[in-house]
Amino acid sequence: MAQCRRLTVLRLSSNCLSALPSWLFTLPELAFLSFASNPCASPATNGHHTTRGLASIPWSDIEVQETLASTPSSTTSQALWHQSPHYAEDVAVTLFCGSAPTDAGLPADELAAHLAAGAHESLVTLLGRIHSHPEEDEPTASPEDELQGGIVTQLIPPEYTPLASTAPMDLATALQALTGLAGALAHLHARGIAHGAVCADTILASAADAHALLHGFAAATIYSPSSHSGLASATRDEDQDQDQGQQEEESEQGGSSSSGSIEKIEVLAFGKVIEGLLAAVEKGAGQDSDEMERGLRELAGRCVVGSVGERPGFGEVVEGLEGLMGWRGMMRIPDVVPR
Repeated sequence: MAQCRRLTVLRLSSNCLSALPSWLFTLPELAFLSFASNPCASPATNGHHTTRGLASIPWSDIEVQETLASTPSSTTSQALWHQSPHYAEDVAVTLFCGSAPTDAGLPADELAAHLAAGAHESLVTLLGRIHSHPEEDEPTASPEDELQGGIVTQLIPPEYTPLASTAPMDLATALQALTGLAGALAHLHARGIAHGAVCADTILASAADAHALLHGFAAATIYSPSSHSGLASATRDEDQDQDQGQQEEESEQGGSSSSGSIEKIEVLAFGKVIEGLLAAVEKGAGQDSDEMERGLRELAGRCVVGSVGERPGFGEVVEGLEGLMGWRGMMRIPDVVPR
């Protein structure tokens, strides 16, 4: 597989891998990587815990209304969260079921990623974790039906639609949405979480609000910088059959020696998102619009470069996008119209 230079998606979850091969981080087109439920990356060994301050919500306070989405590992429903006899909030409830392993991980991995992700304005807000569900302690006939847990999140407004079908944006609107998304990804990787599926299908956007939300952790992997350096170094024994020249070439390409290789694989996926938006935005007129477009194309080019180590990290991507926006563009309060 080291010679599969055009490989873009690799799902290695639910295996017995104690380390990832070093050549993995030299593949120039790999943009989507999952390796949850492996000894080299598991929530239990990496020490991730539920976000502090998260509400513990009894199932009896939830009134399920209608199913919004269903996958083999989870069901999401619109619901009312009765916080008191006099107040109920519209929310979304996701129940994770099953213990059968898949190449994208277990339902428990997806739940763990939600709980560890924390809060960011471009992530779907997690409100609480469900407890006392009637199926929690009941034996099931099939492992596929076993309840792994549940969460309560904000109900996404209907004006947020998949990025590919969102109403056309102008450059300034697209730039503002991209800046938020890059910030969310920087936030996730700072917490040791790779989303694993950054694309138009997992991004919901509202052109009217100049805002986008990254959702879905079905392909997510929880890792940590210490575990990642272990991934790279532990593969040396496996690579002894490679000649020294090839090892030096991989190092020069910014391969496994880079502590941010996992993050930079996902930077490639984000670069593809930028390119997709640039192809669809409504082109404006004027010097500011031209400079904005040039800046976005230059940044996208850096994100999709074939050498993994030469790509920027998400912190640098955010800085570049904020620089293109300027300080006025980052203000959420609209300018005052002079009288």
